[in-house]
Amino acid sequence: MKKTFPVTVYTSCSNGDAVNAFPGVAVLKNGHILAVFQSADTKNSAFCTVRLARSPDRGRTWQDAGAPFALWQRQHPYSLHAGYLTELENGEIIFTLMLCDRRNGMDKLFFNPETGGALPICIGVSRSRDAGQSWSVPDVIATGRFDEFPVPVMAPVVKCADGELFLPFEVAKNYADATPWVHYAGGLISPDQGRHWTECVITAHDCTHRKMFWDNRIISLGGSRLFGMFWTFDNVVNGDAPVHSARSFDNGRTWSRPVATNITGQATFPARYGQRLLAVTVDRFHSHAIKLYSAEFPGVDWHWEDDIYVHSLAENAAGELNDALVQMQYWSFGLPTIAPLGEREFIVLWYAGRPEATSIYSINITME
Repeated sequence: MKKTFPVTVYTSCSNGDAVNAFPGVAVLKNGHILAVFQSADTKNSAFCTVRLARSPDRGRTWQDAGAPFALWQRQHPYSLHAGYLTELENGEIIFTLMLCDRRNGMDKLFFNPETGGALPICIGVSRSRDAGQSWSVPDVIATGRFDEFPVPVMAPVVKCADGELFLPFEVAKNYADATPWVHYAGGLISPDQGRHWTECVITAHDCTHRKMFWDNRIISLGGSRLFGMFWTFDNVVNGDAPVHSARSFDNGRTWSRPVATNITGQATFPARYGQRLLAVTVDRFHSHAIKLYSAEFPGVDWHWEDDIYVHSLAENAAGELNDALVQMQYWSFGLPTIAPLGEREFIVLWYAGRPEATSIYSINITME
């Protein structure tokens, strides 16, 4: 494997966007790369938005492409916590957004430290027909049985067979709810390129409530086959379990039971590499690194390839679930994402810095 030197996508600034985190990335048909990330005064603040950066030269240099929904936010009571991009076959780009309704929570933490509940969160969808130069007003998407719960979107829309789309999400609990968190990883299915989301499905759920399958990152393996990876939290040991994976053979309508991999990490993003798989993960508490793994199908036994980035600051686990949710506010690196640039070349993005000032970085890797 070969890798370039890391490149700064967007650096922390002193003019209200000191903290930049949670990157997403899309490689467009015109050759440009679009990155999206949360940008705020502090992570997950009431004033956070999403920014875009654009690379015209395969990630060698990046240009600030602005905060496309900043004006819309001035007129609507939402903070924007994450965004993800998918270019459709017709050239449109679909932009999925994690919207947080702040009408009753401008002064509240994103997670309630007493209950572990989240502020009201919904999914917004915007579209671009000009390669990301302009965007439609976000539409709030219904999630059926989960409409009364916070519903974070944690990954881009997946293009499936027969033109269907799959939009992954997960289900949090309401802010004041002191009962145990009943967690679901789920998804919405669209038959018409995202104009209507007609089916709501369960991707992963533990009926014993021991394990929670967070940050479901899903890719297409071709045809109707989908593959997902989950940051898995174990409520019995009060800590992270091994990363789990699951598969679907019907465009995401039904899923295999999640199985443990041999990856120690948190949010993990897979990518297809010929007849193999790659995955990037953050190992926060052991090697303090963004790590790259490879595997044969079905993606259970993984081989470590390299450390993409090693962080200089140690971060400690918080223990109890509610403490861990609040502690995430102060983590200073992580949430890697990966996208193919070609048959053997990929781009990886992550955030890193100090808790009060983080930037977005990218690196190109070539598999040999």
